[in-house]
Formats: sequence, C-alpha cells, structure tokens
Amino acid sequence: MSEQGLFAQLELAFRRFYVKLFRYGRGELAKFGISGSQFNIIVTVYFQGPQSLKDLCERLALAPSTISEMIVRMEDAGLVIKKKDEQDKRKILIDLTEESKKIVISVIDARVRYVKEISQGIDKKQLEILRDTLESMLECQE
Repeated sequence: MSEQGLFAQLELAFRRFYVKLFRYGRGELAKFGISGSQFNIIVTVYFQGPQSLKDLCERLALAPSTISEMIVRMEDAGLVIKKKDEQDKRKILIDLTEESKKIVISVIDARVRYVKEISQGIDKKQLEILRDTLESMLECQE
C-alpha cells in the first residue's frame, strides 16, 4: 500500500469512529434537552474555566450574535451564569451551574462506557498503543 493510501485509510477510520462517537454523544445530550452547540460551550467552560463571550466566540468559531443568543437561552435554562471578572470588573464571564457540570460528567462517562463497549475483544496493549499513538499525533500539532 502506498503512503498516500495508508493516510487515506487512517482518515477514513478516524472519520468513521468520530461519527459513531458523535452520534452516540448526541443521543446522550438529547436526554438533557441540550444541543451540541450548547454542550460545546459547557465543555469549553468546564475544561477551560469561566470564559468571556469573546473567548467563546474565538474558541468555538461562532459569531458573537450566535453565542449571545445561546447564552441567554442557557442562562434561562439554568445551565450557565454570568459573573464579573475579578481582574477586570468591566468584563462578564460565563460560568457553569452545578446542573451543567453534572451533564458534562454524565455525557463523558456515557461516552467512555461506549468506547469500552466497542473496544471489547481488543487487547489492552493494543488499546494502549492506540492511545499513545493518538496522543503523539496530537502533540505534533501543538
């Protein structure tokens, strides 16, 4: 197999896996009545800490009007809160409620169970090599 063919097969395998994990995750989100975009905001704040609207726009590549509308709906639903930045009182930060933190944990736990389920029959050593290889690929991009 040519090098180009190998990379094409890798891309296809990554895409197929991503689609399966994405679909499974979206099914989990439906249980909480939130959209994928809302979950992306929640996950960003969960892992990166409170974010300004500008930061969220940059991190998620969404228009300010889109983020603003989503934040209003999420605040009304009790998923996020707005608070003043301690370093710059003029700046408003978006933070999570306890409810949205529970959602992140629940969805990630479900996705981990799904990965475990679809990995049945694969040797632990192979899974460790896969993990290490993926981590190496990600590090090359940083």
